[in-house]
Amino acid sequence: MGKNKTANNSVADSKIAKKSALDEDDEINNQLVRILDGELLDGEKIIKGAKLKKGRTYLEMLAKLFLPFLLLECIVLILLFVPMGEEVSKLELVLGLTISGVLFVSSLIFALVLANRISKNTYLALTNKRVIIHQGIFVFDTIGIDFEDIYSLKSINHKKQILATSSKDYLLSNFGENEIFKLIAESVKNHQKTQK
Repeated sequence: MGKNKTANNSVADSKIAKKSALDEDDEINNQLVRILDGELLDGEKIIKGAKLKKGRTYLEMLAKLFLPFLLLECIVLILLFVPMGEEVSKLELVLGLTISGVLFVSSLIFALVLANRISKNTYLALTNKRVIIHQGIFVFDTIGIDFEDIYSLKSINHKKQILATSSKDYLLSNFGENEIFKLIAESVKNHQKTQK
């Protein structure tokens, strides 16, 4: 009896997980329809959407945004509070450490806010005509990549998926889903077949 109940619970849990994943996909697609309103071409429909995943990507963005501020803070502290050949008084040391702490905390908060805005505002959409990347912090940029402009889709160790065009490469693994990468590859192949 106990095994049957546990099996029923795991089946119910798996159904709930699938339903919440479907709800999340629908929510992302609905957000994309709203965001890309006016950007879509005639007859263009969103097939699948993905949002930038936080996790490791969030930490990478945080490091990229925070490290320059930390370096700048160190340079300012060295220039202001390490006089050449003079002893530093306790007051100067306390003042220097206080300013350092304030700069450190404020730059960390600024980097956290920017990383959050970037991850919140970056979307990838696969339509029946192209791939669209919507990104921005305060001003938004929408990049439409037609299927004929995509000359390569690379998967490196099944961890990094790269969409290559003649002008730029786009890292798609930050969107976390292999499914959208496979759908893009399939759409590009189908487009190439219809062009022949």
